[in-house]
Amino acid sequence: MTPAQKFRIITWNCNHGSWQNRCNLLKKFRPDIIILQEITDPKRENDDHFVWVPSRRTVEKGVAVISSDDLKMSFYPVSKDLPEIFMPIRVTGKVAFNLLAVWTLDEKNYAGSFGPVLTEYHDFLTSPSIIAGDFNSSPKVRVKNKDFDHPWLEGVLDQKLGLVSAYHTHNQIQPGKETPDRSTFFMYGHRDRAFHLDYCFVPKNWTIDDAKIGSYDEWCNKEKIGTEQWSDHCPLIVDLLVNKKEIPEKELKS
Repeated sequence: MTPAQKFRIITWNCNHGSWQNRCNLLKKFRPDIIILQEITDPKRENDDHFVWVPSRRTVEKGVAVISSDDLKMSFYPVSKDLPEIFMPIRVTGKVAFNLLAVWTLDEKNYAGSFGPVLTEYHDFLTSPSIIAGDFNSSPKVRVKNKDFDHPWLEGVLDQKLGLVSAYHTHNQIQPGKETPDRSTFFMYGHRDRAFHLDYCFVPKNWTIDDAKIGSYDEWCNKEKIGTEQWSDHCPLIVDLLVNKKEIPEKELKS
């Protein structure tokens, strides 16, 4: 039997900054894949180890996905008819899976923006997949249309795709019941205005080796780290044990 490969993925809304600077801050964690939301234009071409997609609203910032040398990424162009930002990427190498990198920007209903995306990419996501990023969604966040709130989204991901939140599953925490030290976002940088908005959804039959969040003092406390490194989000760090096997590639609709 082929031994399982340990794999680390980090997602972080880093509050602007260059991708080199932000990756350097995360280097000590030795990630296999980094997903950075709100990153400024990297001024470089996409390749097998780096993909950046700008927001259609503010083209100077977007989402970057960076992989280690022992992985290869194939990026599928995103339809402009779909909500942003959802980036379908096939990952191969020491592990193989499909990745949907996320930064939801629909202020009317962040969770609801997943609806058409999950329909469009359904075949892609039926292979072993990870959906990770800044969802801007939580049971604590009020939405106008309660038919498409965060519990709806979690139900769809679980029942239709077999995906669960790695952090909540590993730490046995109910979504919406997180304490500040279990939260990823601090509104305006205030410790007492904490929400959990960043997620890494993984197949429920995968082994979650660890799932943790960077501390407020290290990532969001301006007095301790200064404005250059400051963000209102803490990184989410997930360790998985994944069997190395190639998975059938699903064609995306053009």
